[in-house]
Amino acid sequence: MLGYSSDRVAICICIVLVVFTLTVRYTHYAEETMAIGIVAYGIFMIFLMWAVITAPEGPKKMPKTGSTY
Repeated sequence: MLGYSSDRVAICICIVLVVFTLTVRYTHYAEETMAIGIVAYGIFMIFLMWAVITAPEGPKKMPKTGSTY
């Protein structure tokens, strides 16, 4: 994610996910959280379909530097 190897990123993400999981379990929001995840997955799939359908013709590569125009 940062462009270089870092052990601290994985540890921080692990801690955040564990705290989030314990909070959701303690407050009994598991069903709501799952519903939000399902809706978000559906919206993401719609976005991917839109991106593929509206993509311009030609190679699907981004230049390493500079403008795409």
